[in-house]
Amino acid sequence: MTKFGHWKLPGLAFSGAAVPAVFLGLGLALSVATTPVLANEPAQPPVEASGGSGDEGLLTSLEEDYAAEEEAIVEIDDPLEPINRAVFGLNLFLDAAIIRPIAYTYRFVTPPPIRVAVTNVVNNSYAPVTIVNSALQGDRQKFGDTTVRFLMNSTLGFGGLLDIASLAGLPQHYEDFGQTLAVHGVPSGPYLVAPVLGPGTPRHFIGRAVDAVTNPLFWLLLDADTLISASPTMATIVTEREANIESVEGLRESSLDFYEGVKSTYVQNRQSAINDGQTDTADPDDVGFKINPSGSESRHRSLAQDDSR
Repeated sequence: MTKFGHWKLPGLAFSGAAVPAVFLGLGLALSVATTPVLANEPAQPPVEASGGSGDEGLLTSLEEDYAAEEEAIVEIDDPLEPINRAVFGLNLFLDAAIIRPIAYTYRFVTPPPIRVAVTNVVNNSYAPVTIVNSALQGDRQKFGDTTVRFLMNSTLGFGGLLDIASLAGLPQHYEDFGQTLAVHGVPSGPYLVAPVLGPGTPRHFIGRAVDAVTNPLFWLLLDADTLISASPTMATIVTEREANIESVEGLRESSLDFYEGVKSTYVQNRQSAINDGQTDTADPDDVGFKINPSGSESRHRSLAQDDSR
């Protein structure tokens, strides 16, 4: 959840620092924007049907659930929606033209055990970010769990290829600087969709930038060739997109408005991440959106969770 040489295209020149940053942003944004959610709605009180059958009571309950879901979407703070929709369309084009074809190819040419190993390495490389943010949030449990996981997987797991810590029963956590800012009361600001970076808020975008330089790989590969330096970020992009192929398509098919579906998914994921899944007791103001306190938990718990986070 880098700086190298120069990269040139006709008429354009990017400094080495910009190239990995773009790759990193794209990977994190795609993983967040495409991460599936499983509804975790607060328990509703039983609905009594006055003078009617049990079916009428069930219908009333379903109508109330639907109304709550609609409210969660409608009341998201999105003052720049027309601009956001235009940028969202651009990002969909980039995904369809570049990222999705690569993700499909990666799935069909790479054996599952190798894909698992690559995902393990990506997750392990993010552990230092979680360690730092757990400390900043004062969460000793996550700090301890993640520190031990990182040491175990980096040594006994051959650099993270094997997830030995999970076999030993240690839970995996993901914390980012955006969550840290939220814990300390920094407001999120409005919902935004940025070119390449995808969905987020001002607070989340600042958090992503801090997380990027918190990752030790940023410093270890600081002076490496561009291709080598960008390889961790590209691995993150591909593994995250491949893991969420079905989820993205399912959300697209089930949403009357794909933009609204992605927006609602993003906000619920962030709310769940900030409150450790306990969103039924969270104050909506804590996450900067006027939504019903309904939570979500990502099925795919890889790095960005961020980006599902």
